[in-house]
Amino acid sequence: MSLFVNVTRSSLCISAILASAFVTSASQAQAIRYDRSIELASFDSAWTRVRDSYYDATMRGLNWVALRDSLRPIVEQGTSRNDTRRAISTLLGKLGESHFGVLPGEAMDAGAASVSGLPGDAGLVVRFIDSTLVVTRVEEKAPARTLGIRPGWIIDEIDTLRVMNALRAASAVPEGARRFALVRLTLNLNGRLTGPAGGTIRISARDANNARHVLNLPLRETPGQVVEYGALPPMHVQFEASRQSNHGGCIGIVRFNIFMTPIMPQFEDAMASMRSCNGVILDLRGNLGGVGAMIMGMTGHFFAEPETLGTMRLRGATMRYVANPIRVTRAGEPLTPFKGRVAVLVDELSASTTEILAAALQRLGRARVFGGPSAGQALPAVVTKLPNGDRLMYVIGDFAGPDGVRLEGAGVNPDVSTPLSRSVLLAGRDSALDAAVLWIAGTHPAGAPR
Repeated sequence: MSLFVNVTRSSLCISAILASAFVTSASQAQAIRYDRSIELASFDSAWTRVRDSYYDATMRGLNWVALRDSLRPIVEQGTSRNDTRRAISTLLGKLGESHFGVLPGEAMDAGAASVSGLPGDAGLVVRFIDSTLVVTRVEEKAPARTLGIRPGWIIDEIDTLRVMNALRAASAVPEGARRFALVRLTLNLNGRLTGPAGGTIRISARDANNARHVLNLPLRETPGQVVEYGALPPMHVQFEASRQSNHGGCIGIVRFNIFMTPIMPQFEDAMASMRSCNGVILDLRGNLGGVGAMIMGMTGHFFAEPETLGTMRLRGATMRYVANPIRVTRAGEPLTPFKGRVAVLVDELSASTTEILAAALQRLGRARVFGGPSAGQALPAVVTKLPNGDRLMYVIGDFAGPDGVRLEGAGVNPDVSTPLSRSVLLAGRDSALDAAVLWIAGTHPAGAPR
């Protein structure tokens, strides 16, 4: 069954790089009960769904029938489910766009079972800086902080994985695909820092003085509200809102990790409480996307009149995304549009719905974007279950911003670039957040646009 009944209202804009978090070895695939007729039905189902729903009826000029005929023998002669996945992945790859992928059923089903099994994490985030994997955030009271790990530390190994070897492999891919490969690798490495709550992960890390530490990181229960959405595994939705004093006023800071409906009441209340602030910062770094239609309500806090945010093109139809002004609080009290400055923070793991929101606010002149270039993976997609239990993520639309410029591949380029720096992280500072605060306060760093 398809993930959405009405895709024109709630198409999924969540990056296909999610698929990289689910890795199945050849031995695991061999252990799966194998029925070639079911595998063939799965390949045929994937081929048909894409043919019938891809927004470009010409299939980007590809001979879709010839591709099926050339790849189906891989499944006909296959001996494991990995052969089916390879054939489908090759087929999808010919379209050359994000948000296509095969998500292994056993990993997805394990995720569904993990609600009672308490998934865990160590409370830290990593990114690449100058070919090294660096800790960029450590949550308060998280196991990583308790062990003394701080932003700016370098991680060389995660369990048996040597980070440098993985980076070399990602860097060796053709130049056109290298950006996506590095994004996938970054997501995968962050995923390797998670596991069952109560377990541990071994890491080899270097501190501020480059002294090496071999640590067993305890994994806490992952915080956040568990949300089950269609054919996807349960997700932990996390939302934070705070205010900081600034020149006699305040600046609101909102951070959330995914666009799912449970955050809407929290976002509404946060925005209502921040109406008197000089500015609001939406920290969407690492936010992979989610339900695209949510941005119409969110951006309604920043406009007095309806504004077109962009256009989704489907097979034989188009849909405008419009910011709908929010006139009342959830309690029914009158509410005027937020008039202060708006800053949006993005990075290489900001994808899909995040990119659509950031691009719309930027191109309409309502917000400044800070940080680094976003993922460039902004296509609306749905997820469906194949006969063999795997999930197929496939594109059903294309998206262009309010200026008509397509987001896929290009992503969002910040107005104020704040490259990550290990020395800045070690000093306990956040370049993107600091620059946004200065801009809202009216203090413009050299070269920063007004």
